[in-house]
Amino acid sequence: MADKKQIFQARFLGPVKNIGMITLIVAIICLFIPGLYLYFFHGLIPPFWSMVSAIVAVWSFMAIMGVVEPIVYYPILGFGGTYMSFLVGNVLNLRVPVSAAAQQVPRRQDAEQAWEPGVPQEVVQGWVAPAQQP
Repeated sequence: MADKKQIFQARFLGPVKNIGMITLIVAIICLFIPGLYLYFFHGLIPPFWSMVSAIVAVWSFMAIMGVVEPIVYYPILGFGGTYMSFLVGNVLNLRVPVSAAAQQVPRRQDAEQAWEPGVPQEVVQGWVAPAQQP
């Protein structure tokens, strides 16, 4: 019988990585849709130096955070929780506390097992609950 860790890596981590990469790439592509719509259908384009200054401002901040945040949050969120959290957002305020609380449940000490019941349910509730507000 194969080792449990090998089965876990083959049946869980592989598909999570593939789905996570695909969804993040699709999300990145979708970020360009509003700007392309404004350019192609309305002929709107910001001045060149305004774009350059905005890109420099955002990239100077995100270059550091894009390296630090995954390293800091991975032990708490696990592999799948990291993909899901960075796709949906609001990692520090919602996803990390939910995953940390889920790790306190008996027999759920590993981050890979703990995010499984916590983070996906919190994502769905975070989308459904505001929609039900009057």
